[in-house]
Amino acid sequence: MILYLSIALVCFFGGALSGLAGFGALIIMVPALILLVGMTITIPFGVLCGIATQGLNVYLYRSHIHKAPLIRMLIGSLPGIWLGGSLLIHLPEPLLRALLGLLLVGYVSWSFGNPPEKR
Repeated sequence: MILYLSIALVCFFGGALSGLAGFGALIIMVPALILLVGMTITIPFGVLCGIATQGLNVYLYRSHIHKAPLIRMLIGSLPGIWLGGSLLIHLPEPLLRALLGLLLVGYVSWSFGNPPEKR
């Protein structure tokens, strides 16, 4: 019961951050859920949560979507989906955790060095 409550709290705080900032749910959810349930459950769960939350945004803003760039982006994502799924199945979890940690630290370091452009 405590595990389910912990998962619900993590998802709530991730969703609240996403609702306030417009992004960031998975930045909160993935590291916390990995500690609770492991990598092989967290990643598919995170993908499902991301699809559900962003699906609502797609519906709400459907009139503003430019279809040609979206189609190119979806086609370009297919190799990444295949590669990510293959790595998740075939690599040991400690190595996946280390790679995820390096990815997060690298992304945060890059973000600090490249502030967003002012419009």
